[in-house]
Amino acid sequence: MASIVENFKERIVEGRFTALTFFIVVLAMRFLLFHFHGVPEWRFPDTGFLWQYVAPVFANPLVSFGVSTFFVFLIALLISGLNSRFLLIRTRTSLPFVVPLFLFSLHPLFLVMTPDFIAILLIIIALYPLLESYQQPDTQLLSFRSAILIGIAGLFQLYALLMLPLWWRGEVSMRGMQPKSFATFVFGVFLVYLSVFSVYFWFDNVSGFVAPFLFFAQLPPVEIPYFSVIEWVGIAFVFVFFAFYMLSGTSLSVRAKLSTNFIVFVVVFSLFFQIVYWRETVFFFLLCIALISYLIAYYHSVSMSKKHVYYAFLMMMLLTGLYTLHFLVF
Repeated sequence: MASIVENFKERIVEGRFTALTFFIVVLAMRFLLFHFHGVPEWRFPDTGFLWQYVAPVFANPLVSFGVSTFFVFLIALLISGLNSRFLLIRTRTSLPFVVPLFLFSLHPLFLVMTPDFIAILLIIIALYPLLESYQQPDTQLLSFRSAILIGIAGLFQLYALLMLPLWWRGEVSMRGMQPKSFATFVFGVFLVYLSVFSVYFWFDNVSGFVAPFLFFAQLPPVEIPYFSVIEWVGIAFVFVFFAFYMLSGTSLSVRAKLSTNFIVFVVVFSLFFQIVYWRETVFFFLLCIALISYLIAYYHSVSMSKKHVYYAFLMMMLLTGLYTLHFLVF
């Protein structure tokens, strides 16, 4: 193994102080963005049931910044916990914790506390029972947990419900088709929204319960968005960035291969949903960032050649360059 690869493995991938160093760096990055840009306004149609009641808590920019930062760290911890619990990456590495922290600190819009962060947190938690169901003969309880979590995520961001068919496809890939598990999966979602309906029915506001679903059912018109040349270049870079890591994933075990394939599957469909609903939400894009961070961590944790290390430094430089653009005046 070349010395540059050994140094990369020893000092970054498996470095004892990598997590602490990036923790401090990311905090500094977010504080700088907040100091120079504040918390930008980020308004999309409210498609959930609960966010309208908790949104006033985050009206203060400092509170919004602090809570969004807290949720970013929670998301990073959960992604790192996937590797710790299921041994998906057979090496001691801090990258599953470091990468999402870094990616979610590159743009001022990531400083705003939105329902998307809550929904993404719950969806990542739903990955735990999904992966735990690998080759299990009896998975009704695990399917029920996943459905409950995604159902609650939909209470904050209704678009999260589009993850339900994708999740069931993942469960089938983990341990095959089980009719009882499917029944409990459907029942879990039904139970969440039956409870919500009961509350709206009690207060004689059935129309309030139906309204988000009507909005959700209306597909936006198909149109080509108007962006500047620089914005189109940025969008192209994001798609190339995602495609590179989706196509470059490697695996060391069957469970790791299944999990990686499932994450790629969800990212592909999420990008498609983002294109369709680009005017209504950026939930799918944020979910892609959270999931692609796992693929990035996986790829660079198992990489064994110089070119992989060069790719890592090149991507770091490009992303750091995108971050510094926010402080330049054109």
